[in-house]
Amino acid sequence: MTRELQVKIFKDLLSRFVINTNYNEENWEIDLIENMRKSLWFYKDFYQKEYAHLPNLTLEKICREMFRLYKPLKQRKEGGMIQKHKKYRNKQPKCGSILLTPDLKKVLLVLGVGNGKKLKGKWGFPKGTLESCDENPMDCVIRETREEIGYDLTGKILDKNCLKKKVNSTFSYMYIITDVNPKQEFYTETRNEIQKIQWFPIDKVPLKETNMVFSKHYPALLNWIKFKKSKRSNGGGFKIDLTSILSNSNQVYN
Repeated sequence: MTRELQVKIFKDLLSRFVINTNYNEENWEIDLIENMRKSLWFYKDFYQKEYAHLPNLTLEKICREMFRLYKPLKQRKEGGMIQKHKKYRNKQPKCGSILLTPDLKKVLLVLGVGNGKKLKGKWGFPKGTLESCDENPMDCVIRETREEIGYDLTGKILDKNCLKKKVNSTFSYMYIITDVNPKQEFYTETRNEIQKIQWFPIDKVPLKETNMVFSKHYPALLNWIKFKKSKRSNGGGFKIDLTSILSNSNQVYN
């Protein structure tokens, strides 16, 4: 990459993601590095496809170059901000959606791209991480689901249908949606993230090919489905076997 082209690309990325952006006053450093992280994805998705000879960049490299080019940042050190951003993202919860057919027999999964030959893509729920300090879990779920599978969850998310689990040191919130048409067409708005979008029978998911978030939530999901099916079979209520209760009781009358 020639120096002239390099400067042109980084100035464009600065304009798109850094300069003309609103920041949270208390956490502007985290938001700044997050925007630079987004610019890295844009670089990979668009510039590297247009110019095949462009080198791969890391977050550290792209931040260093932007700090050097943009005068208001020139006197600051990016290293501390990157570490602060990394700690912040590691603590941020993962938020995603569990889409089920109305009969609760199928679940929608996405296959990630992976990272080279050694690290293959894994199946999992559409999900992501909170992008800013101002974003809440529900907004994150709506955004990530729309980006990954092109499905709008606005007005369809209920707190009572949320599965919460701790994965490593981070909590993950997966919101269950039960009225999805199995003939619904899905598409991804992402680049280089999602290989495939597919329905699976809930009891025939390729468990050895799923990611950790899915594995942690799968048993709870099966229990949730079992509970919902039992309520449906009982007309929405609970079936009580009075004979069994009375026979096991030592005192029938006061």
